[in-house]
Amino acid sequence: MQSQNNRKYVFIINSSTIITLNELKQINLINKAKEIAEIYIPNAVKMEVENNIPIKAKTIQIKNNTLPPHIKSYLEGLGEGEKEVIITALTLTSKTDKTKIIAITDDKQARRKCKQLKINVKGILGLIKILEENKVITKRKAIEIIEKLPETSLYITKELIEKAKTQILTK
Repeated sequence: MQSQNNRKYVFIINSSTIITLNELKQINLINKAKEIAEIYIPNAVKMEVENNIPIKAKTIQIKNNTLPPHIKSYLEGLGEGEKEVIITALTLTSKTDKTKIIAITDDKQARRKCKQLKINVKGILGLIKILEENKVITKRKAIEIIEKLPETSLYITKELIEKAKTQILTK
């Protein structure tokens, strides 16, 4: 296992990913991801899921009043969890190598805002791919998880499932 300072990534995980992993009975993947990443779960996300899903991860104190007004207004319309994922990513970006930081969310609007703010963003499929590429899980396990995604509350197309499976199998 890599030391904390040598981890390849910083994952900031939103509730949609946590809920989906829990529905798949794969919540342990968050702990396994600690082999390659520092894991942050913002307070608003913890509040959404903590009662049902016990997870240990780092938090960062977000002071909303320190945000520039244009960022505050830009994030209007997002849920508190999505806002805090983005704010945490922006905060950590100022302290570490930006390429290591990845916001993990399946919320379409939050993903769009991340991209516009130049924040690396992935959904659950991207997370599974990263875990497989870094040998945290096997190809077989990755495919098994991906194939079960339609059984969860996550909206995902058959085309996206097949594309993800092909990417994992052909690399």
